[in-house]
Amino acid sequence: MNRLVAFGCSLTYGEYLEDRDTQSWPAQLGKMLGVGVANISFPGDSNKAILYNILNFDFQEGDVCVILWTVPYRWTIFSDGSKEDEIIRLGAWQDTPRALAFVEHFWNEHDMTLDILEKSNHVQLLLEKKNIPVYHARSSFAFGHTVPEQKWDCANWLDIDFQIIRDKYEKASDGKHPGPLAYKEFADIIAKRMK
Repeated sequence: MNRLVAFGCSLTYGEYLEDRDTQSWPAQLGKMLGVGVANISFPGDSNKAILYNILNFDFQEGDVCVILWTVPYRWTIFSDGSKEDEIIRLGAWQDTPRALAFVEHFWNEHDMTLDILEKSNHVQLLLEKKNIPVYHARSSFAFGHTVPEQKWDCANWLDIDFQIIRDKYEKASDGKHPGPLAYKEFADIIAKRMK
């Protein structure tokens, strides 16, 4: 293993930490493993955006990939680049006309959770073909209870409920995102499961 490549949303980015370059879970996991880190994440990203980032990333021999899939109540619209808003991030917490339309007409927990499974399996098969080990984690097990186990699910899921971990520790400066101790425990568990 030469490099840890991590994908996700603000929970992977390290949003609201004093020093995300040392306190985020990818930074702490990379230090534990003694490897460099490529943290490819953006606050507010949906699972569609996470998949897009993975598909467009230039993986190298010796990379190991860990993905923290986000909650299913987000969506991303990619435009052709001819408009100002090339990337539109929608979430159920937003009070904009587009976000409200997304929630009213498009969002369904069962469907969006199934969508995460489809995306994770796509990534699993793609990275296996490239000989890149990949580990998948969910930001919360609270989502997914509506989808029964799928016989086609071949993703290498880590049995970690990050929500339980993040609720045990002091939060970051916004009072919502995890603080460094939650990220440390998450990184510790991932490191043990990778061995």
